[in-house]
Amino acid sequence: MSDHISLLKARYCSSILKMASRHSDVEATHLCNSLATERATGGTSPPVTNAEEAALEAIYALVIRLGHSNFRSSPIEVSHAAQAIDQWVAVAQ
Repeated sequence: MSDHISLLKARYCSSILKMASRHSDVEATHLCNSLATERATGGTSPPVTNAEEAALEAIYALVIRLGHSNFRSSPIEVSHAAQAIDQWVAVAQ
């Protein structure tokens, strides 16, 4: 059951990151900051736990980068976060 909740969170994070890419830098930064408050889901299987933690770390790194620049000037961090979230979705399915 917890793996399923984690999957829902992963899909949510993916949707928010995609939505951020279609908005202004201020809105994108706000959306990404909201993802940085997510905490790992308890009671998940070890592979899901690892994938979720990696994705949340990548999101946090993106937010840190956004504190020094803007969304569109952070393509490497955005890409890394998106890939980590995609991996999280794949593992949690």
